[in-house]
Amino acid sequence: MERNTDTYQDPRTIADLGGFVDSLVGSAKGALRSERDYITFMLAKRSAEATAKLIGSVAAFVLFGLMVLIASIGAAIWAGRAMGDIVYGFAAVAAFYGLLAIVFGALWKGSMGKNFIVGLINSFHGH
Repeated sequence: MERNTDTYQDPRTIADLGGFVDSLVGSAKGALRSERDYITFMLAKRSAEATAKLIGSVAAFVLFGLMVLIASIGAAIWAGRAMGDIVYGFAAVAAFYGLLAIVFGALWKGSMGKNFIVGLINSFHGH
């Protein structure tokens, strides 16, 4: 593979100062172009990975949410029939979700929320 002598020449083979400076500038430009291309590639790669993860997570969240919704309606109807009135079943399911929200809120304010944020930051930086 031949090198392009217009932009790069081994500095040890140059006899005059002007040629040396031109060669040094050409080498620096090549290194900067390579670094720019690498950074552009890494940003594109990370953006694509993050987008793919986001789309997958949203799809899983929506499907899981629909599953929980249908199961909750079924549980409310079943519990309502067992209690003699469907309204009581829906109230019981709503109370159950209220209790879950209180427990989750207490855990989130503790270490769970901090661990989630640290994990998100680490995954963004590739650790």
